[in-house]
Amino acid sequence: MPYYDDDNGQDDGDTAQAPPHASSNYVAASAGQPWLREGIPPWHLWGNSIPLVNDSGIDPSSSANTITTTQLIRASYKRPETWHWLFVATLLELPVGLPAATRVRIGVGFHLTIGIGRSQIQMPFFEVFEWQWQTPGGPTNMQLRSAQAPQWPRYNAGTGGIFAPDPREPGPNIITEIVAQDIQLSGTLTVGTTPNFQGIPVRVQLDAYFAPKTHVRPDWYLEKTPPEAVFAGAEIGGR
Repeated sequence: MPYYDDDNGQDDGDTAQAPPHASSNYVAASAGQPWLREGIPPWHLWGNSIPLVNDSGIDPSSSANTITTTQLIRASYKRPETWHWLFVATLLELPVGLPAATRVRIGVGFHLTIGIGRSQIQMPFFEVFEWQWQTPGGPTNMQLRSAQAPQWPRYNAGTGGIFAPDPREPGPNIITEIVAQDIQLSGTLTVGTTPNFQGIPVRVQLDAYFAPKTHVRPDWYLEKTPPEAVFAGAEIGGR
């Protein structure tokens, strides 16, 4: 029996108000031009690799010189979700020409900002990597990796500006997942030597990848809709 599509929704054709001349087979509403929706997938900013280069030398009045990256990650998920991540730092180029027995310290900090609704919180140095060695030699091409982040103790006690873990501290404070709707991540590179030297080139690559713990997109469940509209991020192209 043909279907009748009235102003209030689909009718199965058995009502008296459905005149025979107005009957028509039901056709799902068009998704517009779904082929125009493909291109950059929604998660194209959930992973990134950025080289950090320090060739400006070390400030002679300080033991370190810091360079801040451009933004590494930007995720706007439109709804709260639980996220996992992977952070990687690779030391590509060591400082050269340093006298023997010079102590070198290279640090990388990942700075995280997360938000839900109208609120956001910044967590500087959410994760920190560090290489230390004494010349000659050094950890060329060494990767440091983590999928969790140690945090400050939950309790602190101390006097005179010196703080230590409180006896009530139940154990290591380690974050293995975060809850967020929007995520932004940046990084810093810090280089220091003892004694201090200027004009020391250092190159590090930062990699960061985020993914929701449960990735279910509502548009995957649209019925009677072209696949290009259901999988606007070209998910069906995977193998």
